[in-house]
Amino acid sequence: MARALLQKGLQAFRDCPYGWLSFCQSQISLHDYQGAEKSAKKGLDCIKSSTPDIRKQLQTMLSLSKAEALQKQGPTTAAMARDIYEKLLTDFESEDEMQILTGLGQTLLTLGDITQATQICAKALSIDKSCPTALALQGQISFQEGYFDDAELRFLEAIERHKDCAFYHFLLGKLYWEMNGNLRADKKKCLAQFLKAAKLDPYYSHHFFTWDITTLNKASRCYQKAFDLDPNSDDAGIALGDSLMELEDEVAALNLYKNITAMSSPGEGKWAWLRLGLFHLKHNESTEAITCFQSALRADLKDRHCWECLGEAYMSRGSYMAAMKAFTKASEVTAGMMANIRE
Repeated sequence: MARALLQKGLQAFRDCPYGWLSFCQSQISLHDYQGAEKSAKKGLDCIKSSTPDIRKQLQTMLSLSKAEALQKQGPTTAAMARDIYEKLLTDFESEDEMQILTGLGQTLLTLGDITQATQICAKALSIDKSCPTALALQGQISFQEGYFDDAELRFLEAIERHKDCAFYHFLLGKLYWEMNGNLRADKKKCLAQFLKAAKLDPYYSHHFFTWDITTLNKASRCYQKAFDLDPNSDDAGIALGDSLMELEDEVAALNLYKNITAMSSPGEGKWAWLRLGLFHLKHNESTEAITCFQSALRADLKDRHCWECLGEAYMSRGSYMAAMKAFTKASEVTAGMMANIRE
């Protein structure tokens, strides 16, 4: 609701940097990082419309939001986030220092620079040893270095100071999963943390681990909630559909795939077209399967798996020449990928 209201307001006042900042932060909370990056940029582009006395602080807040959105998109954009954080460090207000340092540390960790991330994290903790974001960052560093006991302590400390942070519970769950070989860890501890993370933020249900039918039912409900909150999330849709198929609720899965494909423009909804095709193939509906796999390939002609599925569908229908062409195309795609790797 808040997001929709912000969008409506920005349609009328497109040069309002505060509006773009609020919209950007709402997108980050919903894990729409590409959208958040664009909103932050639009806010920065119209920053001159703000009054001089608040312009600097507003610019800092928009820059911090843009950097966070870039960092959370992964290593490919994290370098741009690092540049923003480093620039902010040269000219910041004291109240922004911790956010800049922990953001920079998280970005360096995303880029795989553990040494620099450790130094930045140490500086942040020297300023405020009880800061939950700094504690969680140190936990992630210890986790990557294999110091599981220290990582557990840091995550627990972060959770103690911010009990409603889904990310911290998710990190602790991941840690317990990696500690599975240790007698102190068991799957129930992992499950408890993942459930807390998913309950606080359905986004983390995408990463849910399942071990039995009871847990799978819980996971499927989490996926459903995540998908209801963001129907454009491929991850949520894929997880929901796969869990429904695992639960043998084929009718619900089929309805999901049909709804997604019906709303998709040409070249979109690849994951739903592919799964709908596999559904038809499983039920010996080869003509329908062929149509679905062709639609999936419109989104990505270099997907070897889609070409192989199309070949199987042609084989099922008895169209052997067409099947041979599809399998040949799958081989060509694989050969191209191998050539790129060798280069």
